[in-house]
Amino acid sequence: MLYDFRRNRNIFIRKKLKSKVLRVRENKGEKVRKYMSKKYYMVIAIIIAVMIIASTTLWYYYNVSPPESTIRIGVIGPFTGPYSRTGEEMKRGSILAVEEVNAKGGIMGMKVELFFEDSESKPEVGVSAFEKLVTRDRIHVLAGCYHSSVTLAVMDRAAEHKIPFINALSLSEEIAKKIRSDPEKYKYVFHVELNSTGMALSERAFIQDIVEAGIFTPKTKTISIICEDTDYGRSAASAFKERMEEIGWTVVSEDYWSLGTTDFSSIITKIETLNPDVIYSAGGGTDAARLVSQLHDLGVKKLIVGESFTLFPEFFDMVGEKGIGLIDFIQTPEATPVGKNFTQRYIEKFDQYPTYTAGAQYDCVMIALRAIERAGSLDPDAIVEALLQTDYRGFLTERVVFNPVSHEAIFGPGYRVFSAVQIQKEDGELKLFDIWPFTIASRPILKTWEDP
Repeated sequence: MLYDFRRNRNIFIRKKLKSKVLRVRENKGEKVRKYMSKKYYMVIAIIIAVMIIASTTLWYYYNVSPPESTIRIGVIGPFTGPYSRTGEEMKRGSILAVEEVNAKGGIMGMKVELFFEDSESKPEVGVSAFEKLVTRDRIHVLAGCYHSSVTLAVMDRAAEHKIPFINALSLSEEIAKKIRSDPEKYKYVFHVELNSTGMALSERAFIQDIVEAGIFTPKTKTISIICEDTDYGRSAASAFKERMEEIGWTVVSEDYWSLGTTDFSSIITKIETLNPDVIYSAGGGTDAARLVSQLHDLGVKKLIVGESFTLFPEFFDMVGEKGIGLIDFIQTPEATPVGKNFTQRYIEKFDQYPTYTAGAQYDCVMIALRAIERAGSLDPDAIVEALLQTDYRGFLTERVVFNPVSHEAIFGPGYRVFSAVQIQKEDGELKLFDIWPFTIASRPILKTWEDP
């Protein structure tokens, strides 16, 4: 066979070209891989850098306070639901306190801001509200809750975040017990209002005084208790029962209503059958108004000792003249010089007569702001130390001084006292009048009950 030089040369050339193409492709692929590898690592590096910057920014935001320009006060209240009008009173009292301070130039050269969050009367919602106030609004102090159940739930978060928390309206004994159980943990919590024991001691002293004065003559020394089914209601009932049993009285029935109850007839019928000397009730809002109205409609003429009924503006609207003669343990807005000035300003701004709730909340915010002023700092521990030095005369009677262990307002003559008021009529209008202690009474007691 003859050698085909031309054919073999073409085969050789094709092989060479194929080899060269493969080498080019390999080199190109290597370059692409190297390029893509560089690009990949650059993207990863950028992502890591962004994450570092973001985490550093968040850490700085939550751990390094920027220069303060305002003093931020948080308020949690029942701004919707069955106690919404009470929440509105809390707002108004807070606003008057802050306006008064800001009109004088603020504190430490800073104006005061208020931040409100709704608890809906529910502990779990109150906790969420507090978290918003802390993380979003960066409050320096929480001044006010209403329901004891909400206060008890929020206390733990206040301790966790080290936020001073001053409360002027919750009454449950459990608040002070919780503080005493771990004073270091709960050192940021202060309680302006009397607890249930303080209230019960006042109520017992009132009954003893009117018996001694011949205004009331009990036959069997028996009591029927009907209270709202909340931490506050049960705490108030327990304290009153214990204090009255100590002086020989007997509780013959104990009932609790769920929030939103509209029909009390079965409970009232039972009470009528038992025929007690005294009906004791602690609660408020529209529920308490319905209870008092139905007691009147069913012809019950007993000495009714209430607690917190007239805190609520809706109470008067709903009850009307059916409430005449009701005795409540509260104080009138004008019982102190500060209260008289507060009442005048309140009417000028809101065109309404204030309730105790508004005045107590005013004091709560003022106590917080004066503590900040004494501390000369927004440091929470400095504010706590300043709160322990509180000696405040305001809307509430008489002085607010805190127990250094339980952080409660000290109760007794010369300190926090609670008076009894009665709904009476003057110039065609229903009004509250101080009737006890007799030394501060603006009116004599109007007897609307029948002695047993």
